[in-house]
Amino acid sequence: MTTFVQLSDEEPALDLINLLAHQQEEAKAAAFRKQCISQLQARQYGEVVETLLQCGELLFKGADKEVEGVFIIIGSLLQQVESAEQVVALTNKIADVVTQNKTQQTALRLRLLSNVFNIFDRKSSALFDLFLKTVDFAAQTQNAQLLVPHLKNIDNFVVDWNLSVDQQKTLFLSLSQVLSGVGHRDAYKLLVRYLSKFEGSSGSDLTVAKEHAKQAVVEAVKGADFTQCDVLLDMVAVKQLETDSQYSTLFRLLKIFAVDTLDAFNAFQKQNPTFLQSVGLNVDDCVEKMRLLSLCSLAADQTELSYASIASGLQIAEEDVEQWVVRAVTVGIMEAKMDQLKRTVTFNRCTQRVFGEAQWKQVSSQIKSWKENVRALLEVVKNNRTAPVADVQV
Repeated sequence: MTTFVQLSDEEPALDLINLLAHQQEEAKAAAFRKQCISQLQARQYGEVVETLLQCGELLFKGADKEVEGVFIIIGSLLQQVESAEQVVALTNKIADVVTQNKTQQTALRLRLLSNVFNIFDRKSSALFDLFLKTVDFAAQTQNAQLLVPHLKNIDNFVVDWNLSVDQQKTLFLSLSQVLSGVGHRDAYKLLVRYLSKFEGSSGSDLTVAKEHAKQAVVEAVKGADFTQCDVLLDMVAVKQLETDSQYSTLFRLLKIFAVDTLDAFNAFQKQNPTFLQSVGLNVDDCVEKMRLLSLCSLAADQTELSYASIASGLQIAEEDVEQWVVRAVTVGIMEAKMDQLKRTVTFNRCTQRVFGEAQWKQVSSQIKSWKENVRALLEVVKNNRTAPVADVQV
């Protein structure tokens, strides 16, 4: 990381002015030098930065270290600007100059953006726009993977930059779209966070989220996470799909994956034979996921099931039951033991597909049962301690 040091004298800035003037035509060079020096002497540091930035691609001539040196000087001048509004405006102009060329020195230009980012206090109002420009440039230059280290700081950004709801939407959606392009797993999480910011919205405010809600539903059905479908069902941005003629079928599919069984999925597929393919879903992958989800539903109702019951629920042969149980255990949605002699499966733990009022009642009932068992055990221990010790004759 480059550290910007506030300059105590103007010599580096003068050197940069002379360097840039030397690269211009004689008539332009003289005017450029005169203007910069006049602004520098008047301590108009913002105006100096603006004049230097007008040199555009001349700032990028030379080796990478030389270019970084140029922007270190510009950054040092920027730190001496007193007006917060002018600092924000100049920072945006620096970002525009750096990102103007998207085919040459792209890694260097991203590094320069990062260096400029790091000269500011973490709560600076200049950072939000600068970060968005960095995200956009990384996407356009196929460098999205360089954004990954910043993901752990997203929550801090929201707080430190005091982002409004609309700004949070912009941040989450921009990052989600960029990361989706490189298949990063956090792309879906950021998309869900974007959709969550529409709670309390209605009408045209919600309409803008429809296409993104559709994308989230498809990703939820397609994804390896077996607990994410029900989360979407409760979001107002997704609920609007249910009454939309274009998206209502997709919402029905989401409900099936959230709460229903393989039978319901097969009926849906029979009624809509080309729908899955039209939204980018694979039928075989969907069937496999629905079988695992159906197994979760069976295990949630009973702690022990016969091979025959599981085979019926999953619509498979009995000899394939063990394979599917092992698969469910492997992906982490349950813990189970199989008794090959009794041909039964005992479930020690199972992921709840939906966690609502019914599930809370079940948890409450289990806790009550545990408390009664513990109370009975304590009573036994207490009675054993108070019981008289019989005389022992030797």
